[in-house]
Amino acid sequence: PSSGTRDQAPDPMATGPLDPMPDIGIDWPDMGAPADVEPLAPVQDASQDAATQPAAGDQSAAQDDDAILPAEGTIDDQVAETHPALMVSDTSEQKYTVALAGLDEIADGQFRDRFNELSVLKQGQGDRANIAQINRRIKEDTDLLDRLMRAKGYYDARIRGAISAPESDGGPLRVTMDVVPGMQYILSSVELQGLETTGEREPLFREAFNVKAGEAVDADRIVTAQASLGTALGENGYPFAKVEDPVVRIDHEERKGDLDMVVNPGGFREFGAIRLSNEQIFSAKHLQRIARFDPGDVYKTSDVEDLRKAIIAPGLVSSA
Repeated sequence: PSSGTRDQAPDPMATGPLDPMPDIGIDWPDMGAPADVEPLAPVQDASQDAATQPAAGDQSAAQDDDAILPAEGTIDDQVAETHPALMVSDTSEQKYTVALAGLDEIADGQFRDRFNELSVLKQGQGDRANIAQINRRIKEDTDLLDRLMRAKGYYDARIRGAISAPESDGGPLRVTMDVVPGMQYILSSVELQGLETTGEREPLFREAFNVKAGEAVDADRIVTAQASLGTALGENGYPFAKVEDPVVRIDHEERKGDLDMVVNPGGFREFGAIRLSNEQIFSAKHLQRIARFDPGDVYKTSDVEDLRKAIIAPGLVSSA
């Protein structure tokens, strides 16, 4: 799905594609926004959102090992004094660990898998890196987390990356990506344009697209529902149906989204006769006997696929 602001252009962040996500089969949230998109306000940069630093001379605070890395190219004097190893100008290389914080209540296994697969911090974990390198990776992962959060409907998430000193001498640095999700946006409307042409079968198809107004703006659920609708059309007499990509228009003031999707059913069809281009191996009459449908039955894509597999199964032909 692509998304946009109600003013009324698609939202580039909601539409800006992730790099292709392995094994998930969707391009979310980047679905090709037009060039005149109104950009969202940038999410606060992780490296600039430093937590309060320990006051000079406050040894108890310094011992908490909670120094936060300032923006690359700048050094906070108190951080540098407390933890010299965390100075950006230090070119020494150290190992580090990575942890996500603040996502326990909203992040499922799929979310964490995607982060682990796409995170540059995770890719470099276990190898040595200097502070400047880690800081650049934090910035990249901040953008990644922002896109992943938007795909789940969290458009106002605050993300902060922090580097902490090792828990013990010689141990790895600790990198924490701390996320404050904010409010999850919901769908205020769901419009499936074109389904009205399916007549009495329309309720069946609307039920197949099981994303409703009042639910979260969740990219995965929307894409799954899109595929489910396409399958339902093909199984109920519409072999030439086309389901366009969903478009979600985001209203940031109301924290809501309007989902629109165009469906071209392509006309209702029933099965006719089976015809073969070559009857040297099978006859059309033989195939009609083994088919799970008869002329006049409502077209079902799965019945055609079953027949194709049955033709190939004996090994007399390699494709059908």
